[in-house]
Amino acid sequence: MTTPIQLFRIAILALVLTPAVGVGEINFKKTLQSALAG
Repeated sequence: MTTPIQLFRIAILALVLTPAVGVGEINFKKTLQSALAG
């Protein structure tokens, strides 16, 4: 059974990781485009 503290930690992790994944995806696409262009 998950405790409220564990749920809170998961929520914080999700909030922190989601933007990081988004930024990483954008950087990856930019790198891919410049690699294809170059």
